[in-house]
Amino acid sequence: MSPIALSTPPAFATVSWTRDVQRSQEDCEDYALFGLSGIASYVRVPNRRFVAVLPDLQPVRETVTSFHHLDDNWDTYGGRPTTKLAVQAALSILDGVSHVPATATEVLPFHTAPLGNGGLQLEWRQGRDALEIEIGNTGVLNVLFDRPGAPQRFEERDAISLEEALQLLRTFLTV
Repeated sequence: MSPIALSTPPAFATVSWTRDVQRSQEDCEDYALFGLSGIASYVRVPNRRFVAVLPDLQPVRETVTSFHHLDDNWDTYGGRPTTKLAVQAALSILDGVSHVPATATEVLPFHTAPLGNGGLQLEWRQGRDALEIEIGNTGVLNVLFDRPGAPQRFEERDAISLEEALQLLRTFLTV
């Protein structure tokens, strides 16, 4: 089956995602990778085949990159532009999360923001829970979990590797 370029999903397509999507994929004869802007998940089409769809993270990448071009004192409190190291770390995280089997609204960060020290923050949400990755101006990664319903609401991980941050994020998005 050859890929077909579509700018928007067909009207008959419905987004469906189940925890047993691997089994569902294996039951299909084949499936094709499509890049539908802003959509992520598996789309069931009338021929009953699944189509893998990746999220469009390009607008988020552009936003993160634009933080490097902020003026000094951008926040009127002496804020510095986001450093190249912080931008590169954020782009690595976005590249790593782009292949997580989750819906577009889960994979796309809920919030991105520059930090006054030259770093930046990426935040994802799942219901009431949040995972924030703070990237320092030297590219150091710190993670904060906020789980309002858990016995221990806040959990922090400081100075973690990119691989560990991606694993925590993948687990957060797929649970």
